[in-house]
Amino acid sequence: MKALSMLEHLVEPDHRRVVELNFRICLVCELVSKIGDAISYCAKAISLCKSRIQNLKSSKDALLSGIDGGDASAAEAEGGSEKSTVEKELEQLTSILPDLEKKLEDLSEANPSADMDEMVKAIVSRVTEVMPKAASFTSSQI
Repeated sequence: MKALSMLEHLVEPDHRRVVELNFRICLVCELVSKIGDAISYCAKAISLCKSRIQNLKSSKDALLSGIDGGDASAAEAEGGSEKSTVEKELEQLTSILPDLEKKLEDLSEANPSADMDEMVKAIVSRVTEVMPKAASFTSSQI
C-alpha cells in the first residue's frame, strides 16, 4: 500500500501505472480472501482507467486539432510519436477495461453481503442459546 501512495505522488493520479498497481493489489487481496478490500481496489482501478481513457481522448483530440490547424507535415514530425504513444496507451486501457469490470463483477458475486453475514450470526447465536453445549454433557448422558 505504501508503494501505491508513493506512486500516486510521483505521477498523475490516473496514470496507467496507478491503475495497474490498484489492480495488482486487488488480486493480492483476493488471494488472501479479503474480498471487500479487493472490490474497493478493483473499483478504484476501473475509475482511474475510465478517467485516463477520457484524458487520453482529450489529448488525442488536442493533438489532432493542432495538426489540422497548422502545418501538417511540421506538426506530424514534432508530435507524431507523441500521438502514437497516446493512441497505444488508449488502445491498451480500452482493451483492459472490460477485464477489470468483469473482475469486479466476479468479486461482487463472491462477496457475501453484510446483510447475509448478520443473518448468519443471528442464526448461530439463536442455535447456541437453544442447544446445550457439547461440553456440558457427561458420558452417561450420551
